Amino acid sequence: MGFVGICLLGLVIVGLVVRGAIGRGKQVQALTQRGIATQAQVVRKCRKLVGSHRHEWAFRYRFSVEGREFDAQTLDVRDAFTHLEPGDTLDIYYLPENPSVSAPAWLVDEARSAVPT
Repeated sequence: MGFVGICLLGLVIVGLVVRGAIGRGKQVQALTQRGIATQAQVVRKCRKLVGSHRHEWAFRYRFSVEGREFDAQTLDVRDAFTHLEPGDTLDIYYLPENPSVSAPAWLVDEARSAVPT
């Protein structure tokens, strides 16, 4: 692959990252407006390499809506949940029209406080 090909590949990757970030931003915005509060159970906790030298805690959690179970994952970018272990509860919000979209309550609450009413 030549120089032009490498540049095009780089642009495609950057575009996908930006698109993903915008999509997640829209999900968090929807959660601030229509999110339903509930509790999830932490089912897994592990350290993940983020960037080239930084590790953060990652949590997989599970919650139920109308008898259906949903799994999701979040990074603890603030080290707010280092005390959590599998079996502990985590406050979250989910979208009633699409419960597979969820986020920890702290993230939704921070997004709400960042937007003037």
